[in-house]
Amino acid sequence: MEKKPLRSSEEIDLLYYLNETVEGIKKLGRLTKKYLQLIWKKKLVFFLIIILGTGSAYSLRYIIPPAYRTDGFFVSHFLPASYYAIMVDDLNKLLVQDLPIVAEQLHLDPKVASQIKRIQLEPWGDPIERNDTVFAPFRITLLLKETVQLDSIQEGFLLYLGGGEKERKRKLDWSRSLQEERKYVYEHLSQVDSHRKKPNNISGKDSVVLYDDTEGKSEMWSLQELARVNRMLEKLDRVEVVRPFLKRSAYNYPNYRAYLIKGFLLSIIIAMIVTPFLANGIALPVNKAGD
Repeated sequence: MEKKPLRSSEEIDLLYYLNETVEGIKKLGRLTKKYLQLIWKKKLVFFLIIILGTGSAYSLRYIIPPAYRTDGFFVSHFLPASYYAIMVDDLNKLLVQDLPIVAEQLHLDPKVASQIKRIQLEPWGDPIERNDTVFAPFRITLLLKETVQLDSIQEGFLLYLGGGEKERKRKLDWSRSLQEERKYVYEHLSQVDSHRKKPNNISGKDSVVLYDDTEGKSEMWSLQELARVNRMLEKLDRVEVVRPFLKRSAYNYPNYRAYLIKGFLLSIIIAMIVTPFLANGIALPVNKAGD
């Protein structure tokens, strides 16, 4: 009579884990079957919850009015974007509290200002510092009832972020002064260039062009002044438009389709949780007469 070979400890452990896995799968199958039976027992409640949840999500299009959402990209040459975010957030709060102040700050007609439903500013990347200039990009998002006066609204934001009407007048005066200074530098450069082209006759036969060292210094000074004036002109605009607000031809906010999908999925989850409890019945505590 042959003896059966003894199993090693590894084989015993493997068989144990396989048996446990099979039992776990069977138990999961029994629980799933019982769960589906509970769902089927109250299938009308299950589908009613889904229909109500999906219908509620669909009805949001009749509750939340549609709007135009548009983004504009800007860059600051003066302050970090976080400072402008505070300014825009204060303005957004005033849309509900005191609309006339918003119209005054943006230099808009109150009817045009009333088209703005929400304002949001988001810093776009980290600020870049180069020499003595700051480049801080940011994005402004608007929710509008209408987009007819979008250009006026954008100009109002540039004026508001740039410091207001007084700052704009000061900037215009400064710009005129710098333009005059640049014109003088260009005239000086043309005079230096014309002197350079004139030959100096040393003899009656030959002519040699001689360069005076003072002309070279004068030209260097003019180029430095021109570069300085150009840098100052570039810094006049505290906020510059990188991409203007885009006019939308159709409403694009909110996304009713996304609301419908989310409402459908959420109603399925709620139905899967609530229906088994209703099928089993929720036992409420009852006080005994002697207690």
